[in-house]
Amino acid sequence: MAVQGTTTDEEGSRIEAVSKIAALTSVLLILGLQFAVQPGVSWPLRLLLACALMAGWVMGSVSVGAALVAVAGLAPVLPTAIAAVIDSAGLGGGAGPVVQSVWLAAVFAALLPSMCVTRWNLPAVWRVLLGGWALTLSLAWPIVVAREIGFDLRVFGDTATINSWAGMSAADVSGWVMYVVLVQLTGLLWLDAIVPTLRKWSGRGLPAVAHGLWVGATVSSLVALYQGTVDLQFLSTPEWASLGRATGLMLDANAYGMLAALAAPLAALAACSLDPRVRWYGAAAFAINWGGVWMSGSRTALLCALAGTVAFAINEVRRRRVRRVVWMSAVGALTALLAALALTVTLSRTTGPLERTEEFSGRSLWQVAEVLLARGGYGEIAARMVWEYPLTGVGVGSYHWLAPDYRRVTFDQELAFDNAQNWWRHQLAELGLLGALPLLAWSIVIVWLTMWGARRARGHHVATVRGLVAGLGVVSLVGMPTQDPVVLMAFFLLVAMLATASLDGGRPEIAGQDVANSEDSGVPAWPWGGRSLSRAWMVVGALAVAYAGSHVVLATSSLAVGARAARANRDYVVGMYREEPHPDGGQFRWTRGEAHLGLIKREPYLTVRAWIQHPDAAERPVTLRISTPCQVVFEGALVDPTPVEIVLRLPTDGRIELDVHVSRTWSPASVGSSDTRQLGAALDVDFVDTAAGAASLPTVARSCGADAGP
Repeated sequence: MAVQGTTTDEEGSRIEAVSKIAALTSVLLILGLQFAVQPGVSWPLRLLLACALMAGWVMGSVSVGAALVAVAGLAPVLPTAIAAVIDSAGLGGGAGPVVQSVWLAAVFAALLPSMCVTRWNLPAVWRVLLGGWALTLSLAWPIVVAREIGFDLRVFGDTATINSWAGMSAADVSGWVMYVVLVQLTGLLWLDAIVPTLRKWSGRGLPAVAHGLWVGATVSSLVALYQGTVDLQFLSTPEWASLGRATGLMLDANAYGMLAALAAPLAALAACSLDPRVRWYGAAAFAINWGGVWMSGSRTALLCALAGTVAFAINEVRRRRVRRVVWMSAVGALTALLAALALTVTLSRTTGPLERTEEFSGRSLWQVAEVLLARGGYGEIAARMVWEYPLTGVGVGSYHWLAPDYRRVTFDQELAFDNAQNWWRHQLAELGLLGALPLLAWSIVIVWLTMWGARRARGHHVATVRGLVAGLGVVSLVGMPTQDPVVLMAFFLLVAMLATASLDGGRPEIAGQDVANSEDSGVPAWPWGGRSLSRAWMVVGALAVAYAGSHVVLATSSLAVGARAARANRDYVVGMYREEPHPDGGQFRWTRGEAHLGLIKREPYLTVRAWIQHPDAAERPVTLRISTPCQVVFEGALVDPTPVEIVLRLPTDGRIELDVHVSRTWSPASVGSSDTRQLGAALDVDFVDTAAGAASLPTVARSCGADAGP
């Protein structure tokens, strides 16, 4: 029996090691693919990534504690700083995942020097649940990316192959999936790094990392105040400026507003614990971040800021036993805050959060709840995905760009690129029960920790942290604030503080122990000790493998790109370059050596004009073959640019599938042009409504059992 127990423990340790190594390897692979293979990434941008990695590594090698504080302080300001560098240098890709990936690379490099590569430095139960989450992501993302490129590496950089009604190409979709996984895995590694540094924190004062966070957020809020009162376009984006919402230095009003909402109560805590001579800095930061919350126009951020501030105020009054001086101080602070907010609202040129609640005016409470649950159709689409794929979901990182396909099929309407407007249903829609079970279980642990587990923690600052975590949890019912990497890191810092304070609460003699090695980890006790943890590792490992295996099957069936295009009534073209104008009018596209066209039937007949421009075609004829799934409609050797013209009578099933094969390609660069594309044949495809309109064309072919042309 002892041997069996030892074997079980070893298996659990192996799976834990695999999950940690897989997470680290995935981050490295994703960064490599994003900057080495994806289109639009220039060599200077790759050099910027290398500099970020080097700077992070040096910082982490000198002092892991200082590195964590620096990361927390710089994270709120780096997105705009990096975007400015990219834009000013003309490197391309000055916003979005490219910007975030550069500074996330620096964070990852800063964590590496002190990181254990075979073990998670987390509380016991957390290791299993979050390690299972990391393993699920690490095994799944290569499969989803392979699915989106049709298991053809040549399509990985294809910007002309459109994969959804969101208008995103195979390259864009692949990049988004990798970015989503990069954010989550880097966040997990960040949590893994900060937990050991908090092991001696007892809930009194703020850890240095938290100080770094509120200081960085305050710098961003100062910029937001300038944006909201002077120039909304300053260091922002045209989209958010047009909406009248400040973004601070984070390029996203919602993410910035949520970070400011978290920073305001943390700054208030700092004001209560700092030296009296510098206490006013924290008080000023509290008011500045509150002003930033208003400038962002985020309703969820306002709710979260209220939750944290109310928790802070109640706890301070209770802790100081409601002395007269406390009441006077509280009234003075409240008056100052209200005055600052009144000045902010008066000078603001933004759309405030209360102004954005006008859409709920005149509605009953039940109607407001329905609106918040549906959230413009995003909730209904997520429910549809869960109904169709309850065990597997649609794939990690896939909701944002698959939702427009569902909207088109159901309502024949467009849908903006966004999340499921609820953290839990978003996870179920993407991961299903197989992939989301460890993550959902961990969220239940956090709810327990916030509501009950941390109540007896002795530190007087724990109540404010509980209020912030509770506020984030509530707003996650109607949004996904933690999809932004900075907010995710802030959330992980808060839950790490809660867990550490709960570990210390009532048992000061273990405050210096390693949290990862303690079974009293601020979470419900694991019922069967170490052996049960090993068995749990086997369960989460099996779930991760099952999730990945299921998506291998789905990637070749109902979730294959071509199958999705057919269901969504959308054209799917692969192996061709973007459209370009024809000198005689209209549009045409160049193929590569192989191309596939899946087209929606718009008229009864399809005309195809094809030609080549190989300079040496007279000496070396080029063979062109065009076929449908049931027959070859043209095959011949072309020796000059004279077009081949074909008319197809279309089948009645609503789609036409064409495959094009060119025996060899050529590059204009070979004759002195700057165009480096590999060109096969040019195709001009059009639909016509009557056979008479195509009667002058010399070639008429059969298609899929249809009769010959007129």
